[in-house]
Amino acid sequence: MDSRATEPAPPRRPYRSRRRRPCDVCRRRKQSCRIEGASPCTTCRTLGTPCTFNDPPCQRRRQVVRVSAVANQPDELHAASQQEPTWPIDDGLPLPLESIDATLFASHDSLWRAPFSPSELFPLEEVLPNISRDPAVNRPVEPWSQSEKSNNPATTVPLAARNQWAENHEEESFSSGQSPSSGSERDPDEMTQPSLPVKSLDHIEGFATQYLGLSADMDPYLLRDLQRDDGASRFPKFPYRGIQSGDAIAETEQIPVQFVLNSTHARTDPHNSNAQHVLDPEAAAQNKLDAIVCPETGVRLMSLFLRFVFPSFPVLSRTRLDLSGEKLVPQLSCLRLTPSYLLAVIYALALPFWRQDPLLCVSQSHANIPVNELRKIALEGVLSESQVPKLSVLQATLLYLQITEPGAPTKAPETHFRWSLLGFAVSLSNTLGLHLDCLSWPIPAWEKRLRRRLWWITFCDATWRSLLTGYTNPIVADQWEVSPLSEQDFVIDDLSCPTEATRLKETPERCEFCHRGYDFLFTAALSIIAYDVYTSFYTLRATRKCASDFKLSFETAKSLLQRIENWDREVPSYLRRDAARQPIAVKTTFHSYSSAYLRLACLTLEVLVHRAVFRSMKTASGGPSIDLLPNSVQPPTWQQDYLREARHKAKTTLMRLISFAQGLSCKDANSFWHSWARVCFSAISNFIILQLLKSSNRNEAKEAIIILDQWSAVLREQSILFDQIHSGLHRLDTILLSGFDNLFSCRGYIQDVLQERANAESEIPTKR
Repeated sequence: MDSRATEPAPPRRPYRSRRRRPCDVCRRRKQSCRIEGASPCTTCRTLGTPCTFNDPPCQRRRQVVRVSAVANQPDELHAASQQEPTWPIDDGLPLPLESIDATLFASHDSLWRAPFSPSELFPLEEVLPNISRDPAVNRPVEPWSQSEKSNNPATTVPLAARNQWAENHEEESFSSGQSPSSGSERDPDEMTQPSLPVKSLDHIEGFATQYLGLSADMDPYLLRDLQRDDGASRFPKFPYRGIQSGDAIAETEQIPVQFVLNSTHARTDPHNSNAQHVLDPEAAAQNKLDAIVCPETGVRLMSLFLRFVFPSFPVLSRTRLDLSGEKLVPQLSCLRLTPSYLLAVIYALALPFWRQDPLLCVSQSHANIPVNELRKIALEGVLSESQVPKLSVLQATLLYLQITEPGAPTKAPETHFRWSLLGFAVSLSNTLGLHLDCLSWPIPAWEKRLRRRLWWITFCDATWRSLLTGYTNPIVADQWEVSPLSEQDFVIDDLSCPTEATRLKETPERCEFCHRGYDFLFTAALSIIAYDVYTSFYTLRATRKCASDFKLSFETAKSLLQRIENWDREVPSYLRRDAARQPIAVKTTFHSYSSAYLRLACLTLEVLVHRAVFRSMKTASGGPSIDLLPNSVQPPTWQQDYLREARHKAKTTLMRLISFAQGLSCKDANSFWHSWARVCFSAISNFIILQLLKSSNRNEAKEAIIILDQWSAVLREQSILFDQIHSGLHRLDTILLSGFDNLFSCRGYIQDVLQERANAESEIPTKR
């Protein structure tokens, strides 16, 4: 008898017993099949589907792996697996439950999920302990759609895991809801292309990647022609990694992409040149964060963030979390591996949604959490890690920009520091190479999705802040080439988040909030139009060109307004700004069904277009009113038509704005968490004042006064519920209390109308 028979068996195989194979649903979902007592299993009971065992077992192909020579020797196999602790090479079977550390069982919902292989939030410094993946969470990334492949000359390389076995076994087996035998559905070009080593750009131990610009001292075209091993080459103290598409012919036609690898070891205190010790600020920051927010409360806040913030600001990689399909609650072990500065800013943004979590409502554990301390931890961490370009630093920076500062309604729209922080975010995104389309890069698919989303978040934030403040946009149009987002950029691998609507179906559909981009797809598309509005009207050259040319301003505005209208037609009815409210149809509050911020952004963009047209009208004290010129010098007919059309469209937009503001309800309070949302209300208030000053006759002035009074009344009512409205109301009251005569040079008929309004207000108490 073989002596190895007496040795204790490795604790891996007992889980998947051949005598009790998984049911058909669990096999298709690549999920563990757990039967508590009698059938059905927990998965089928949750989904409401029949628990059957009709499908035959999947035929598994034997793959040649790097440890094939020792596959039959347990000791050597164990030693080989220890060389790659992030993904041990075995038969894909998990550890028995009793051998897993108890801390990994911590979960805050009724459905426990087994541990998983290294799954961090995003780029992290460490990995999880050496444990295997359970099929319940073994979620390979779906192949990119054909439409996405058509956007790039090179076919997307499928995601590979941490070793060749995972690449060959999992990525050929898994696709969108298909069995492993469905490999014939794959793209033929993808099957014939030579495979490339799939390695993360953000998980290179001991190094941080930095994009090498086209005019850098080391010519990327020169580096492309050098010999390299798996895309990496080394000079003395100058290692770099070249990105290859896998097509030798297309490679010579594409712009070379090279990343310098900067060492992150032995980083000393930048404020102390004599410091000899290596810093470890993360441990101290994590202890400080745990003292403020206990880990059990932290996972709850993370869940609230994923439910209410993420759909409109998809800054995280949910595939790197061990999420429950019922509650989107991550494991505690994942949060332990997440940078403290990133957790702090996530907690700060999630705190306003505490009412949506019953446990937080009952325990009141959120009541004593100081938001200012969370902001301080986040900012200190970002500044400390700014020396090393990482995706987690960019994520924390973008989230930090969304936190509203105390006393914000009475402050300037953007402080100097926030604008500098935005510039840092844009600079960091370029350093990380996010401005390049990574669809054909040999990196993990989850990282492709994350990099693409992060770029579009950076673009949207920079565009709207530049447009609403008038500062220079740090993003140049001809310096980025990331293709538009699609639903494939938002999927969570092999995880469906059921809602009341999807739960009732036999085969649950993927949640639109989690897997289909919900409103951020349309936010990104609207931001492209906003960028064109900025470059057409509000740069220095554009202002000098259009501010005194009414015809040019009108024609430019007409085309931009048409684009906004076309965009609005593409938006689903539940996101459209003027869609009728149907609260009865809403059956769940798992996610925020409000897209009020998107409707506000669209209407504000229209207001900014109208403002550019109105500033070119010569109706202020600087020149005579076109409508008041003598008959002998009447303007051309086309100009009179343009003026009437411009004023009519502006009035229509303002009336829609008033209707929109009146229709805001408590469910929309969860939508206005963007820090720039309050600036929109302020910009609208200022445009109403401009419309009054640009009125060409007494009747137009009266109409403008009516709109002004209606807008003011709506803001006063809604400011009780929405703090973001305070900024617009504050700007309006400042002008009204100071008096138009004291602030502006008004024409006589405007002063008469304002005086009549003042007299009418003074008579109200007398009539009572």
